[in-house]
Amino acid sequence: MKIEKTIKDSIANWIASHSEFLNESSLRGLSNLVNKDFFSIPRIDPIHELKSSGICKSCNKSGISFNEFEYSFIDWGLSILKERPSPNIKYDQAPVTSDQAFHNIAYIISNISNEKSFAFLGDDDFHSLLLAKLLPNLSITVFEADKRIGSKIEELARTHSLNVSVVEINIINNIPSKYHCQFDSFYTDPPYSKKGIFLFLYNGLSLLRDKRTSWGILAIPFTSLPLQVKELIIEIQLYLTQNGILIDEVIPFFKKSPSELGIISGILRFQLIRKKSISIPSMDGGLYDHFY
Repeated sequence: MKIEKTIKDSIANWIASHSEFLNESSLRGLSNLVNKDFFSIPRIDPIHELKSSGICKSCNKSGISFNEFEYSFIDWGLSILKERPSPNIKYDQAPVTSDQAFHNIAYIISNISNEKSFAFLGDDDFHSLLLAKLLPNLSITVFEADKRIGSKIEELARTHSLNVSVVEINIINNIPSKYHCQFDSFYTDPPYSKKGIFLFLYNGLSLLRDKRTSWGILAIPFTSLPLQVKELIIEIQLYLTQNGILIDEVIPFFKKSPSELGIISGILRFQLIRKKSISIPSMDGGLYDHFY
């Protein structure tokens, strides 16, 4: 089909233009998209402004580029990001680069309008502090298992008078019910395993208020497309649909980890359509049984 060739050519051009950001294994896997059944992946538009990927520093898509941030904020943000503790493998931490952190915040803030409360499920990237600086009236809560991360966020929030609070909790034990239905939106970049993704997704959904404007952002791995991740996306979409939630944006290859594994992530943005009791999903396997 002509449209299939056009889409596959667009993917091939994107891969070629971004090859400097991809390791050999990732290039090989992504190149397979041009020849394999990419179109069975639901709700992913392969021409979704791929040139605006968060790993492309020259991109200017509104909401993803941070070119409009004031230099004073960038300088301040860089000083904050330098305070991040070293990654702890126990919690599967892989902090993003400073450029990527600003891209992530630009995307998050582009989705915020009248929200009063925002939650981060895990925040070794200190996104909460950057967001609080830009939106001082937004009440931000971080649910964090790593005491080092939580303590440093609390310290910096006090020092800079930021509206950020920390709840020390290992999400594997689930977030207590007193926090349920208390937030307008949330962001999470969980461990990249089926159990990790669904555990963090379930807990995030439990935090959302009962209103149609409630939404969340979930980062998921795209490194190994179109193998296990394709099935994972289908499972996520089915789970969200069954719980009255609609995926309204998918951006593949949004960010690249600076780790030696060269992990490439995409993000899903979804919104509450009808409120019902959030069911507990199937979470087979181990928390750190990665897809890459």
